[in-house]
Amino acid sequence: MRAGESPVPGWFRGVYPAAVTTTTTAPRLEEITAENLDAALGIRVRPEQEFAVAPVVKSLAEAYVHPGVARPRLIMDGERAVGFLMASSASTGSRTAAASARACGG
Repeated sequence: MRAGESPVPGWFRGVYPAAVTTTTTAPRLEEITAENLDAALGIRVRPEQEFAVAPVVKSLAEAYVHPGVARPRLIMDGERAVGFLMASSASTGSRTAAASARACGG
């Protein structure tokens, strides 16, 4: 490689943004609270993935009517909400009470 030449092949450049923001913290789960509710409701998947999981708002409503059974959590990367997860400790016959997860579709 010559001085000033990029170590990344030309065909690979532009696949990822030049500046990729990374975090040094591990993703973590947080309970849904009044403080992070808007962040949870802002989680979306790509349109072609919508058939696979219920909207966050429906999952939160299900958790409300099944307290102690459905456990919604916000997936955080540092201070940024990056996904939503809902787990169930019992079968309620509903798709949202079974484990469903959403991740930001960027």
